[in-house]
Amino acid sequence: MTHFHIIPPPHSPKRSLIPAFSRYKLFFCATCAANLFFSALWADEQGLKSKKLDAIVTSATGFDLPLVDESKNILLIEKDDLENKGYQSLEQALQYQPLITFSNSGFGQNIDLRGQGADANRAVKILLNRVPISLLDTSHGVPPYSNIDIEDIQSIEVIPGGGAVVYGSGTRGGVVNIVTKAPSKDFTRVVLKATSGEEEGLQGGSLSLATGKRISPSLFIRADLSGGYTPGTRNAASQDKQTKAFSNDHTTNTYAAFQTLYTPNESSKLDFNISYSHLWRSYPRTYFTLATGSGTTASPYVEKSLSQLRSERNYAHADTYKTETDALQSSLNYTQNFSESLDFDALAFYQFSLLKYTKDSHTTATLQNNGSNGKAGFQNHGGGLNLKLRHKTEKNTFIVGLDNVLEYSKRRNLTDHILNLSFNIQQNAQSIVYAYAADVDNTALKLSNSLYAYDRYNFNDSFDLSGGVRVEYSNYWTDNNQAFDSLGTCTGTMCTVLMRSFPTLDQSEKFDLHKERLGYAAELTPNYKYSDTGNIYAKAELGFISPSAYQMINADPSSSANSGRPSGGIFLNEENGVKPEQYLTGELGWRDSLGGSYLSATLFYTHTFDEIFVNSISHGTAYTYSNLGETQRAGVELIAAQELFESEWLRLSESVAYLYTNILKSNTANATLKGNNVPYVPSLKATLNIEADVFRSENQFLSVFLNNAYFSKSIDSTARTMNKNGYVLSDLGLMYGVSDFKVNVGVRNLFDSWYSTYQVYPNYYAGFGRSYYAELRYSF
Repeated sequence: MTHFHIIPPPHSPKRSLIPAFSRYKLFFCATCAANLFFSALWADEQGLKSKKLDAIVTSATGFDLPLVDESKNILLIEKDDLENKGYQSLEQALQYQPLITFSNSGFGQNIDLRGQGADANRAVKILLNRVPISLLDTSHGVPPYSNIDIEDIQSIEVIPGGGAVVYGSGTRGGVVNIVTKAPSKDFTRVVLKATSGEEEGLQGGSLSLATGKRISPSLFIRADLSGGYTPGTRNAASQDKQTKAFSNDHTTNTYAAFQTLYTPNESSKLDFNISYSHLWRSYPRTYFTLATGSGTTASPYVEKSLSQLRSERNYAHADTYKTETDALQSSLNYTQNFSESLDFDALAFYQFSLLKYTKDSHTTATLQNNGSNGKAGFQNHGGGLNLKLRHKTEKNTFIVGLDNVLEYSKRRNLTDHILNLSFNIQQNAQSIVYAYAADVDNTALKLSNSLYAYDRYNFNDSFDLSGGVRVEYSNYWTDNNQAFDSLGTCTGTMCTVLMRSFPTLDQSEKFDLHKERLGYAAELTPNYKYSDTGNIYAKAELGFISPSAYQMINADPSSSANSGRPSGGIFLNEENGVKPEQYLTGELGWRDSLGGSYLSATLFYTHTFDEIFVNSISHGTAYTYSNLGETQRAGVELIAAQELFESEWLRLSESVAYLYTNILKSNTANATLKGNNVPYVPSLKATLNIEADVFRSENQFLSVFLNNAYFSKSIDSTARTMNKNGYVLSDLGLMYGVSDFKVNVGVRNLFDSWYSTYQVYPNYYAGFGRSYYAELRYSF
């Protein structure tokens, strides 16, 4: 029988859990490094021309520019990197891209850049067609990037580290702009995908349909419709076979998008985009454990063997959470070229996400038959109007912008639970019953108004200096009303529940808060172009991360406001005075195109002051926030790509990103992390992607690819090692195309690497093992 525990562990060191494939990983990283430093010379000897720098990107200034004219290093992920690989989600595709890692706080995978760890959901800004989709309430959410049909994506622009002047708060790690397709000619596309793991229940698939039509010389419309079923790691049957396959860990997704592009003349454009997705998700209530025992002196942890972890990673659990998520993104972008020197851009947008808990299968309710009764969930709404004006002369480009964003968030929890849990009681692990009922109603409103200016002056053909400033004024309105009741007495495993009525909200205890905060940013970037394709730059940036509305309140049982209240309840809120985090980033970068090779190198250091830390006294009921943190992050990022030989039949890309992170200051609750690395941040990620044509003619081709990504170890929030010795993910695939048809087959996680995507020791969630995919495409 597989045992489950949710017991806070001590922090004693433990022996290695998983043996390393040391020689394979050493060879892999050495191969990446060798390619990075020597492929440029090899490609140059072939006399090939790189096309990378000619691509148009939404640059760090917010206006479209050729990549060659952008001072800073920007990672451009093109549609060829996303298509024909069998990816069912953006998350799968980004695993094999440079620089990007993921951080999981227990509610899903957040895109991470430059080691933000658990703060990735508020320190990396995710945009969809320049519209922010990051959430106001970051405590239980992941920006809905995985809801987007990957077939609808044209490119992904990644600005690592900063961008605070143009993009505002929450860009310490960087900015990720997802650009959907905007074709200019009629098309129809059908994509059918199937995937299978090595156990029953690990099968899934998707269907994507899209079409576009030019209605008139000035009007083009496009529509996309897709749906899919994606199994999670634990979607197989349970160990005792009582829980059937396909029932415990999966996501069903529907997605629809519509676009109209109206260009009345050569100088103006109106672009309207709207997309909607609905997700049904099931996942196990309880995590597996990396060890047996209860972590006490009498019963210390004994770590499981790798074979045992492999054997149980796909098992379901009897209890299941079920959620439904709606997400909508819409935008209207108007651009006007008044003259060769003056451009105007207006972007209006609205987006929302609604996550609702529809089932707690472990709940045995005393007062409500359905537990939360479908009323527990999280809402986030955001709307805004961003205006900017660009004036260009022969030597100078000046940009001024005004951003206005209104965000609304609501938390709702109505719960009546009786739980069987394992607790550490006086150093002896016992199973007891814990019963509680809660009614929580929180709302938050944030209005941000920002003014920024950015200027770039070209002293001559070789040297330019750019910089800017931003001021953001934010208003917060937060209210909270909550009630709580819990059980009376327990003897052994038998409890007498003393609740006589469901707790009701008391308006006299309602908490209301209105606060104002000021954030500011500045940047200075000298840039030297030593050739038509090569440049060296240095950047200094001061940025900020505004607190979320809920980070500005405490529920502290030891405060005077809660004096005399029952222990273990939900506590009254108080203002805590939290202010925006500030960070300083210094960056040196180089980029060039040598023959058929694109190369870039970046060295950076980021120091964060007043970092916001949480002291979670009792999960969901008692907590405090404070500006006690101070962290540092430093790293080097190397990226290369080559198209080799006259017909470019061999295509390579390599990257190495090394990170050093350190927590200099923390609060008492996180004292074990002081002096450690930032949790959930691997110190090294390396990628090596190879694609080769077996043959290629005018209307037929056969290609093979091998994508590889290495992730080093990290630590979790208890300072325990996560994925010790690291792991390698490898995908092998075959792509065949004839005329308008393409067929792709392959193997994902070729070597069946074991790794965890989430860990709070000893609990963990395992990544997917080896799987297989097939894909059929038709487009005309």
